Amino acid sequence: PISAGTQDADERYYSPGAHERPHDRAPYRDPRIHTSGNAALAVAYLEAALLRERPKLRERATKLLERLFKDRYQAGHGLTHTDTAGGQLGDQVWGLLAAVRAHQAGPGDRWLAVALDIAQHLESVSADRELGGYFDHASQNLGRLGDPIKPLGENSIAAMALTELDVLTGEPDMPYTARARRVLASIAGLPAQYGLMAAGFARALDRLRKPFKVSSGNAQLIRAARLAHPYAVVDPNGDVRAVVCVGTICLAPVSTPAALVEAIQEVSKARA
Repeated sequence: PISAGTQDADERYYSPGAHERPHDRAPYRDPRIHTSGNAALAVAYLEAALLRERPKLRERATKLLERLFKDRYQAGHGLTHTDTAGGQLGDQVWGLLAAVRAHQAGPGDRWLAVALDIAQHLESVSADRELGGYFDHASQNLGRLGDPIKPLGENSIAAMALTELDVLTGEPDMPYTARARRVLASIAGLPAQYGLMAAGFARALDRLRKPFKVSSGNAQLIRAARLAHPYAVVDPNGDVRAVVCVGTICLAPVSTPAALVEAIQEVSKARA
């Protein structure tokens, strides 16, 4: 289920209709597997599996992540980009978000432990200690490639993942949310240059305002929670009921989708 890299954009090949090129040789396809792209694909699979009720996509995402992390992840060292290239910022942040979402997709703490480890690696290797946010060092000695760059997209993904990680860990001082705020503050001057391409930054910023958790083992209630609010963070357990929590404050357990939606609306209004 894992996907290879890019394919050449050959105008000569793609201009005719499919029926006009049955014997033509297809453009070259890069066979290398890129960690960041596959982690992002897994995140999309997990989202579609839940919201569109397509369990096979969840199975595909699980297999993809099992293979990807087996080959590319090492505890304490983050993720590599390919079999032969070291890890880049995009690999760490998409890997972090994928691990956070994998934890939400099923019970067990394995993926949460991985997410915590990647978050620590990201901070130790890429963090801007002075202003917050993360640098992507493509090189240290090749001209402009050696300049520290703080990319908007990757930092926005990091902020989303850190916010969700904080909701899952439930630490009173909310260290990962504080880190996410510093990340977004450090790149706040960039979105005006990007227009629609800054949508990820807007989503990350909006997510900071209303973090809450839904704990349940009931697939119907979990789906109802995500349909009711796109920022609902799921903490899977073995309970057929659902509990909505904001920080250390939790509402009474509910057993129906309607009651869950009402509880989510209550906490959303309280934090608006």
